[in-house]
Amino acid sequence: MPILLEHVTYRYSEPDDTDPALLDVSLQVPDGEFLGVIGHTGSGKSTLVQLMGGLIQPVTGRVMVDGRDLADRSSRKMLRHRIGMVFQYPEHQLFADTVADDVGFGPRALGIEQHDIERRVTEALARVDLDICTCGHRSPFELSGGQMRRVAIAGVLAAEPSILILDEPMAGLDPVGRTETAALLGRLHRQGLTIVMISHDMDDIAILAERILVLRDGSVFAHGTPAEVFSRSTELREIGLGVPHATRFAARLTECGVLPDDTIFTPETLADSVALALGHPAQGKVI
Repeated sequence: MPILLEHVTYRYSEPDDTDPALLDVSLQVPDGEFLGVIGHTGSGKSTLVQLMGGLIQPVTGRVMVDGRDLADRSSRKMLRHRIGMVFQYPEHQLFADTVADDVGFGPRALGIEQHDIERRVTEALARVDLDICTCGHRSPFELSGGQMRRVAIAGVLAAEPSILILDEPMAGLDPVGRTETAALLGRLHRQGLTIVMISHDMDDIAILAERILVLRDGSVFAHGTPAEVFSRSTELREIGLGVPHATRFAARLTECGVLPDDTIFTPETLADSVALALGHPAQGKVI
């Protein structure tokens, strides 16, 4: 079990009478899972992923990664290459003169030998669809916003983590950048990475995540598959969250008698359901 939280509570202030940022949260993230984390502002999302990354320690409870307690300093040091964290607007942390130097910073900090650093930089850039020969010598600040973000992600991947934690990775990107980043994350997951992603965009979550965690005021409101979570659309709206556009459209079509139910959350499944309702074979793609 790569990530395990057991009755975790966290407060940003010392007195026990202050409201906790997280309260008695228990969660398991199996190896290779893509977990989407959603919740309104102040629900505890960022606190949760900081705990998973070992950046902060719980007041009570335990956070375990690969069976090791992150409260233990030696365990955190041992696991630091296993957990990659991508914060909001990671391109703001780019600093080196060239893309290659920026991507290689993490491995150098880990004490990796130069020949292995070069291999890691080349492979990490390739994983984000950038070529070392084309952009390795360029300044990262000459690139587009989407490319800069991919360089920042490559810098995390160069440490060769098996767990990738992302906080709003599509924030601020234009539609092309969002599509490219979503495709990248889907590909990294298929390559075997365990991924935990915070997002406010229900469509991104519905398409990418295998399971969804909904936080409300620091506690677990829901945890399940996209179908299980988004079937509670009325409850989600009551706590200030939405549902994917496909789910909303399917609900209208169900009301009109076009579809038998509204348990739909991706454009692909919506397109197939409508095609079948109209007597056409499902295509598995958006019409």
